[in-house]
Amino acid sequence: MSEPNAVTKAALAEYEEMRKNPGAYKRYHSVDELFDEVLEDVKGTHADLLS
Repeated sequence: MSEPNAVTKAALAEYEEMRKNPGAYKRYHSVDELFDEVLEDVKGTHADLLS
């Protein structure tokens, strides 16, 4: 098996950090909840793109 590339290694390290400290990361109860927050962020920071 070949050695994982740098992007894969970084993703695996991020996964391990998230697994060790789940309280440090936001969780959503549904995809709708996630997209509602994303849309609110876009409206607040990039309103010019929505018009």
